[in-house]
Amino acid sequence: MWRQVYARLRSLSRWRNQESELDDEIHFHLAEEMEERIAAGMSPEQARTAARRDFGNVPLIRELTRETWGWGAAERLYQDARSAVRMMRRNPGYTVAVVVTLALGIGLNAAMYGLLSRLFLQAPPHIAEPGGIHRVYVRQRNVFNGRVSTRNQLDWSEFTALRAAGIAAVAGSTYPRAMPNGRGQAAENLHVAWVDGEFFALLGVRPALGRLIGPEDDDLAATPVALIGDGYARRRFGLAREALGATVSFDDVTYEIVGVLPPGFSGPDPSAADVWLPVRIALPASRGPIWAFRSGFSLMPFVRLAPGVTAEAAGAAATAALRASRVDSPMADRVDTEATLLLGPLLLNRGPSADGQADLRLPLVVGGVALVVLLVAVANVTNLLMLRVAARRRELAVRNALGAGRWAVGRLLVIESVLLAALSGVAALAVAAAAGRVLRVNLLPRYNWAGGPVDAPLMAFTGVTVLLVGLAAALAPALYAARARGLDRLDGLRGARAGSPVRNGLIVVQAALSIVLLVGGGLFLRSFEAARRMDIGYAKENLLTVSLASGLRSLMNETPLDGTAVLTMEARVRSMRGVVEVAQATSTPWYDRRAIRLRVDGLDDIPFEEGPYVSFVTPGFFRVAGLAIREGRGFAGSDRAGARKVAVVNTAFARQAWPGARAIGRCLFVGSDAADCSTVVGVVETPLERGLQADSIPQYYVPIAQGASDPATSGTALSQRALVVRTLGDPERMVRPVLLALAEVFPDLPRSNVQSLPAALAPHLRSWRIGTALFGAAALLALLLAAVGLYAVIAFAVRQRELEFGIRRALGARSWHLLRLVMARGVGLVAAGIAAGALGALWAGRFVGPLLFDGRSPRDPLAFAAAALVLLAVALAASFLPARRAALADPRQALQAE
Repeated sequence: MWRQVYARLRSLSRWRNQESELDDEIHFHLAEEMEERIAAGMSPEQARTAARRDFGNVPLIRELTRETWGWGAAERLYQDARSAVRMMRRNPGYTVAVVVTLALGIGLNAAMYGLLSRLFLQAPPHIAEPGGIHRVYVRQRNVFNGRVSTRNQLDWSEFTALRAAGIAAVAGSTYPRAMPNGRGQAAENLHVAWVDGEFFALLGVRPALGRLIGPEDDDLAATPVALIGDGYARRRFGLAREALGATVSFDDVTYEIVGVLPPGFSGPDPSAADVWLPVRIALPASRGPIWAFRSGFSLMPFVRLAPGVTAEAAGAAATAALRASRVDSPMADRVDTEATLLLGPLLLNRGPSADGQADLRLPLVVGGVALVVLLVAVANVTNLLMLRVAARRRELAVRNALGAGRWAVGRLLVIESVLLAALSGVAALAVAAAAGRVLRVNLLPRYNWAGGPVDAPLMAFTGVTVLLVGLAAALAPALYAARARGLDRLDGLRGARAGSPVRNGLIVVQAALSIVLLVGGGLFLRSFEAARRMDIGYAKENLLTVSLASGLRSLMNETPLDGTAVLTMEARVRSMRGVVEVAQATSTPWYDRRAIRLRVDGLDDIPFEEGPYVSFVTPGFFRVAGLAIREGRGFAGSDRAGARKVAVVNTAFARQAWPGARAIGRCLFVGSDAADCSTVVGVVETPLERGLQADSIPQYYVPIAQGASDPATSGTALSQRALVVRTLGDPERMVRPVLLALAEVFPDLPRSNVQSLPAALAPHLRSWRIGTALFGAAALLALLLAAVGLYAVIAFAVRQRELEFGIRRALGARSWHLLRLVMARGVGLVAAGIAAGALGALWAGRFVGPLLFDGRSPRDPLAFAAAALVLLAVALAASFLPARRAALADPRQALQAE
C-alpha cells in the first residue's frame, strides 16, 4: 500500500511535466501528419484538417491518457474548480447574492447551534467528571389543589436530612441574586450565590488563583471569606491576581477574597454569579440569626454517588429520608409526606423540572426560526442556480457537444455550488460571531458563556452545514442538466422553459416558509401589545416606589425605622414638581410581601394555598396605587390609633375565605397576640404581583397608625416602610431627583431601592418583545429572499417571452393586459405559497402557543390575515417591474425578428 501511495505522490510531483510532455507529443504527431499530406500535394489548411480528423478527438485523448496516469478524476475536479472560479469572477453580482444569502442562513443556524449546544449538550466547564454528579429533584403533590409539580430545591431541614441519607457527597447552592456590595448609592450591585462548605469539593473545580471555600469556612466562627468569578475580578481589579486579599461587603459583613475561579465557571448552572459566599455566614447576616434557617430558605442539592451505588438505590434512600423529615415537621399537614426524590442529570435543561425548562422554550423556537430562514435561503439559491443553468444553456450545450457528457456537466454545477457554499461558510463565521453575541445578550442575558461565540465545535458544524447546503442547492440544477431531454433543449434560444416547474415550486416553498415566519411575528406582536396594555390593578404607567428599609435583615429582626426620617422623605418627595400624590406602605407593588400570624373569626384554619400577606398602609394608598374599591370603603383619616380597628381585604382573600358570602363586617385578628377584632370595611381588587399571568394571591391591608400602636403588629408596621409615588407623566423622570433626596435622608440605602413600576414590568415583557423582534427580523429576511427569488423568476420568464409579448402587442393586446398577465403569475405562485404556509403555521402553532401571552391562541385570524396581505404586497411589488417590461415590449422588434 505504501508503495502505491509513494508512486502516486511521485506521479503528482511530475504532473506538470507529464502535461507538457503530452502536449509536445500530440503536437509532434499532428505536425508529422501535416508534413506527409503537404508532401503529397495538399494545401496547409487541407493538411491540418485531415491530420486532426485522422488523429482523433484531442480532448478525449488527453482525458484517456491522464486516466492512465491515475490522476484523471483529480485533474477533472481541478479543471471544474477552475472553471467554477472563472464563472464566479465573471458574474460578481450573482456570486455576491448567493454568498450573502447562504451566509445569513448558515450563520444564523451556526449561532443557534452554539447556543443550544451549550444549553443541552455540553457539560458545564471546569467540573471534574460531570457524569458522576446528579441533581436532586422533588416530585410532590400540592395538598390544597392536588396538582403535581417537580422542583429542584429543598428546604434547609430537608437538605440536612438528605445529607444524612448515606449518599457519599451532598452539596448545595442558591440561585445567584442581586445584592449591593457596600452601603449607599455608590454600592455596586453584584450577583451573589451562597454555597455550603462541600460545594466546590463535590464539583472538583480548581481555582485560577488562591483557594476555594471549604467546610472550615462554612461556620459562624470562621473568618468570612469569598470567592469571585474571573469576569468580576477583571472588571473590578483589572488583573485577577490583584483581587486576592481585597474585600467585599454584604449585609454589613466584610468578606476577604481568598480565590478567583477559572474563566467561564458558573457552577452547575449557566446563570452567572460574581461572588460565592459560605451559606452559614451569609444567610444569618441577611435574614438575622433567628430566621436564618427557618422555613422559606431553600438550596439546590447536588450529589456525587459513592462507587457501586446506583442512582435508583440512592434515590430510594433519599426519598425515605425526605419523607421522614416531613412527617416530623410542624408543617406536616401542609406538605406532601409521600413526595419522591429523583436523581437527574447535571444539566438543568435536561432535567424533569418544568421550572428549568421555562426559559428554554424561546431559544428552541428561535432555533426553529433560524432553520426556516436557512431553508428559505437554500430554496432561493437553488432558484438562482436553476436560472443560471437556463442562462448558460449555450455554454453547457457546447460542453456536451465537445464530449463532456451529461454527468460531467452535472458535476461541474455541483462543484460550483459547493465552492459558493464554501465562500458563504467563511462569511457565515462572521455572521455567527455577531449573531451569537446578540442572541446571548437578548435570549439568556444572565448566562455565563465560556469563551466566544465561535469555537471548534461551531466551526465543525458550519463546515458540515456548508457541504450539505452546497449539495442540496445544486441537486435540482445538476439533475436537470444531466437529463438527456434537458440537454437536447439547451441550445434552443426561444421558448425555453428550463426547469420552470421546479423554479415555480421553489417560489411556492419560499412563500410558504415566509408565511410561517410572518404569522409567528404577528402572534408575538399581538401578545406583546396585549401584555403591555394589560390591567395589572396598579396604575403601572405612573407609579414610582421608594423602599426605605435597609434589607431583609431589618425586616426579619423587626428593627424600627426612624419615623422622623420617613416623614421627612415623604415631604421631600411630595413637594417635587411632577408628583401628584404620595402614600406609605410596608410593602411595595411587585416587591416584598410579608405574612404574619392571622386568625379569621369563624374559621378553624385559614383555607389559603399561599399567604395571606399583609400590608400596613396610609389612608390614600388605594387611590395613589390605582386599586379600585370593589365593595365597602377604603381607609380614612379617622382610622387612626385608638379608633375601631378596621381592615380591607382583596377579592382573592374574600373569595377564598368566605366563598359566596359578603366580606364586609367580618372579623380578623391580626398578629400573634391579637386580642381585638379588625373589622373588614372594604374589598379591593386583586392586583397581579408575580408577573403578567393571572394570579390570585390573598392579601389584606391595615392602617399604619393602628398597626404601629398595637403591640401585636407594631414590630412589622414599624420595621418596613416604602413610599408609593403617583407621577404626572413617565415616572422614570422622577428617579434621579428622588435618588438625590434619598441620599440625603437615608444615605445608607442603595440605588435599587428606587424604581418605577414600568421598569419593574419590563423584564416580564422581555420574552414577547424579543420574540417579536426575532420573528420580525427573520420574516423580513425571508420576505427579501422571497421577493428576490420571485423577481428573478418572473424577469427571466419575461426575457424568454419577449418575442411573444411583442407579437401580442402587434396583434392588438393592450399594455395593461400584458401587465395583468405577468403579475397574475407572480401573485398566483405566492397565493399557492400562502395556502401551504397557512397549513404549516397551523401545525407549528403548537410550539409557539405556550410562549404566547395569557394563553392566546396561535390560530389568531388577524395574524394570519396580516401575514397574507404583507406577502401579497411583496409579490405585487416584485412582479411589477418585470410585468412593466413585458407591457412595454416593442412589436416592431418582434416582427423584424420573425
